[in-house]
Amino acid sequence: MMLLKDTKVLILDDEPVVLEQSRIAVSNFVSEGNIICSSSAIETMRIIETQPVDLVFIDVEMPDTNGFSVADYIGSVNSKIKYVFLTGHVECAAQSYDYEPLDFISKPIDIIRLRKTFERYEASLSRKDY
Repeated sequence: MMLLKDTKVLILDDEPVVLEQSRIAVSNFVSEGNIICSSSAIETMRIIETQPVDLVFIDVEMPDTNGFSVADYIGSVNSKIKYVFLTGHVECAAQSYDYEPLDFISKPIDIIRLRKTFERYEASLSRKDY
């Protein structure tokens, strides 16, 4: 799998330590300059409205909202943006599939599992129906 240099990734997590761990993990697949970190839904909304974003990693549980609401918002603004749910609560996985995410990853992010997510993302780029 190649490094997805031009892919713009946004990571949303309200926990600073987890956000940094996620950024480090994602930087194995995406150029550092193309990774944006956000700690709130409001900040994420502003970023989505003002900057090009291809892929968003969304924390499911946050104090100001939940990741499912953020996914709804992303879909209403730009349906071409793909997203992955992140959570420490695997029981959320079943509900997440109602939103048709590219993937669902449990925290902390396992680098081998993340590789599969990026392989799935690459495959989705060649499919016109996604």
